[in-house]
Amino acid sequence: MQSVPYILARTMKEAHAYARGPLGLAHGRYRIVNSPSTIKSVRGVKLYLVPGWQNRFDRFAMKGAIRWTRMEVIDVAALAEEPAAPVTPEPELESVTDQEATDFVLANLPAEQAEEPAKRTRRRRCSICGSLFNSEEIDEHVKTHEAA
Repeated sequence: MQSVPYILARTMKEAHAYARGPLGLAHGRYRIVNSPSTIKSVRGVKLYLVPGWQNRFDRFAMKGAIRWTRMEVIDVAALAEEPAAPVTPEPELESVTDQEATDFVLANLPAEQAEEPAKRTRRRRCSICGSLFNSEEIDEHVKTHEAA
């Protein structure tokens, strides 16, 4: 099971905004630090320090907890100050439409996978006997009940 990262920000609104914005995490895929005891009790998980977390009302207790935590502390403000690594130019890729991609995949599939699966039909239950029949067969079956 993979651990979810923890976010420490001044307010919950800032924590949610950072987690969903720059980190790109969905709701429920991260946790927000509410108290210093949260930091003390968790090990081996990433802890993101959002800029402005020093303005929390419990900042002194948080600093003490961060000092002794066994989490992987990532200070976002410090990362922003570091110079970015030089980017090597990559060759430009040819843009492909969805239809071209679909045609390519279907052309390269093995023969047994290239065939489209049979369309599933919905079955209906007979109101008299309770048996299941295909939609086309149910009218014929009801007639057999009426004839009997």
